[in-house]
Amino acid sequence: MSIEAVVALGICAVVAAAIVTTRIGLVATVAYAAFFSLALMPVSLISDSGAFHVGIAGSSPDLRTFTLVIAVGAVLLTFIAKPPLVGIFVPLLLWIAIGALFIWPSDPPGIAGIVQLCIAVLAWGIGMRAARSDPDSRLRRGLIILIVIVVLAHSGVAVLQALGLNINAVAAADQEILGSRVNGLSNHPNNLGKILVISIALLLSLLNSAKDRARLIWITIGVAFVPLVLAQGRANLAAAAALVTGWVLLQPSLHLSRKLSVILGLGVAGLAASGVIITRFEEDPTGGVRGEILSYAARIVSTFFWTGTGPNRYTIENAPLTGSFIPVHNSFVLALAELGIVGFVLLFAPIVVMTVAAWRRRNLVSANGDAARAIVASALPMVMIAYTGWGMLATSVLSLGMFCFGFMWGQVTSRPPVGERDAQALSDGAAVVRVRRPRLRAHA
Repeated sequence: MSIEAVVALGICAVVAAAIVTTRIGLVATVAYAAFFSLALMPVSLISDSGAFHVGIAGSSPDLRTFTLVIAVGAVLLTFIAKPPLVGIFVPLLLWIAIGALFIWPSDPPGIAGIVQLCIAVLAWGIGMRAARSDPDSRLRRGLIILIVIVVLAHSGVAVLQALGLNINAVAAADQEILGSRVNGLSNHPNNLGKILVISIALLLSLLNSAKDRARLIWITIGVAFVPLVLAQGRANLAAAAALVTGWVLLQPSLHLSRKLSVILGLGVAGLAASGVIITRFEEDPTGGVRGEILSYAARIVSTFFWTGTGPNRYTIENAPLTGSFIPVHNSFVLALAELGIVGFVLLFAPIVVMTVAAWRRRNLVSANGDAARAIVASALPMVMIAYTGWGMLATSVLSLGMFCFGFMWGQVTSRPPVGERDAQALSDGAAVVRVRRPRLRAHA
């Protein structure tokens, strides 16, 4: 058994002890364990068959820390507390069940892909349940500390890697391709970037829930940009900058001068990091083979437009036709190819609905409003990342994104604490008074 597996089992033991003692409550324990296992320790406990396969999951179902935590956590919540809130994705689960039973081949990679999507839906439900079960924001405060730990851990390892220390090195086959790029505690530089961008979005959604920790949150976001630069992921770095910029611009109570100063600061930081990004463009100006494999994907999409190849089966169908064992570097096209048009709509329609509803709530001066603004500000950055790669659907990244955005959506749709509701009511009432106040006319 590897050292990673030993560490992961130790973490699971600690989680189990926390559940037994119930010091922080079952819902909080499951939420913390889910985020930690997804963002920092998504290691394999029991590996798959080891057969060569590149896709959203392994060559066969394997047991990872996050699959164990999320599956067991969902069962415990269902029978002990309240079940995960997965209602909005029930149609997708039904389509997956129909495809698994009647349409798609039941080979090991396909089963691994089905497990991958089901775990992601459960992660969404756990995130929503956690946000809805936190009326006094205690869980949110603990989650902030956990995100800080995750960001600092990735950042520290990334800096040591940049200094030349051989820590958590990527696979030997990838080292020549990746060059000086760092991967932190993740398995790839691009996955490190995705983890950090998603973590930043979740931190921004929690600002109003813990105003006394606002400085800590902003310092952590600043620190997160260090490994983002060192990882040299162009889309991830641009997405992070766009996320923070969008969130600042959406703040209803922030003066224009303050907004401009923050944007100016981001611009200065961007200039400081421009050397690394320019080097990346010089090394890979066209994105490698992305254009070529996108043309391959058009053939697969047209062949499997209605039903899809089945989750995690894109390369199985594509390789015999084109000789390419690499998934198309576009999460939207890959989802369309593997799930068909029906599954594609059922996967992304709930996310579009969430974003539109968040836009309507973006001006609320409350924790609900902060979460809504974080969702809206994340929309374009997430599209940027998904459009330029397939990693948003892969391994722990998909479930991490689903957990965090499920948590944010749970914040948007939950009832705020009593004091916050009173303040919001007063604010709304004052707005009504201002709107209805008659205009005074000057008398001659």
